[in-house]
Amino acid sequence: MTLDPHFSDLGIDEKSRVVESLGLTVQEGQGARFEKLLRQTNLSGTINVTDWTPEAVLILLTIGQEEEIVLSLRNKDRYYTIVKYPEGPLLSALIRSIVLGEW
Repeated sequence: MTLDPHFSDLGIDEKSRVVESLGLTVQEGQGARFEKLLRQTNLSGTINVTDWTPEAVLILLTIGQEEEIVLSLRNKDRYYTIVKYPEGPLLSALIRSIVLGEW
């Protein structure tokens, strides 16, 4: 995954589409680049995390927790609003729920 040097020049809608498409491919070891990209993005509104990898969702939730952001996520027909961020096993369960629909 490479970061486009012109990413900061994109509008909010274009940035959202880039983030949503890259979340599909983030694997372990690519987290730093994806995290940098997310931090350059306005994370307001509903983020479509359909088919995102668990690693990408973990990075998103970590940023949301650090920056104390209320995140709204959508995966197909399921919606999540994260107000209080869980830790440990509950975080893993939340990621499974978001990515796989399991609870």
